[in-house]
Amino acid sequence: MGYKTFYSYSNDKNPLVNQIEYPSGLTTQIQYKYLSYMPCFESSMAFLPVVSSLIHLSAESIIINQTSYTYGDATGRHNFTGYGGGYCLGGNKDSLVDSNDYKYLYNVTITKMGDDHGLKQVSRVYYNFLHLPVEKDDLDSSGKVRNQVLYTYDIDSSQHLRSASFGQPIKLENKSQGNTTLLVKNRYNEYNQLISSSTKELSNGTLVDYKSDSTSYFEDTPYLPHETIEYDNVGKTTIVTKNTLNNNKSALASSSMYFNGSPWKNISLYYDEVGRITNEQISWLNDKVKGVRATSTSYTYSYYDGVLTTCSY
Repeated sequence: MGYKTFYSYSNDKNPLVNQIEYPSGLTTQIQYKYLSYMPCFESSMAFLPVVSSLIHLSAESIIINQTSYTYGDATGRHNFTGYGGGYCLGGNKDSLVDSNDYKYLYNVTITKMGDDHGLKQVSRVYYNFLHLPVEKDDLDSSGKVRNQVLYTYDIDSSQHLRSASFGQPIKLENKSQGNTTLLVKNRYNEYNQLISSSTKELSNGTLVDYKSDSTSYFEDTPYLPHETIEYDNVGKTTIVTKNTLNNNKSALASSSMYFNGSPWKNISLYYDEVGRITNEQISWLNDKVKGVRATSTSYTYSYYDGVLTTCSY
């Protein structure tokens, strides 16, 4: 009959899952609280259930770990519904998302620990009006910020002019005790594909270039990479990967890799009529490398009783 997972529900008017029992014997207990929000088509305030804690128990009912969630404790009770900013939520309307209120922030504070006597790990995440994280703070035992991550986005004020990548950070900055330790800058194309990335890391008190990547894509198949260039500024090495497409331009047929301008490795892929890989061939192109010069792996597939099995040889 297979393994079974059991769900238990609360006795509320709108039942909520409050316990999950897994085949392994582990159990998750879920507790909720209610957040205030303003329905868009009603005049009175309403309440929405949200998870307040998750407790994971062993088969012997011993607490393994637990996580608690606090909403809006650092942003004046603001939450994802727009409550506190005068925004409503309901039906097909989310006035917070439609507001373009770049100043609106809400936060969720997450506390993780083992049993009731274990050490606590506390982090606080701030979100903008589009529910994108803009700041994540790791807090010490006194509540002060120990480490911080800042996210920057390219969000046009016009919804119609926003690119597909508006939800991807164009800059990510890690800070420790107020000092920047990592800085990543990203660029995307109109299909939300990453086309370039640069990384700087703190070294001897100064941010130095660590690595940079760039990717171009096929015109006919814009979701597949045509060429990637990876440059390691520390090791002064460059890896270039050039790809080709299969006959119907639906997948990669081959990848040729070059290390510091010299041929390094080639990968060839073959597919069946439904797009599954049937054979993968790898060959090393550098004559100076000793040992195995090439490998070939074949794949077969079988489907029985609802299970797809893959075999390689």
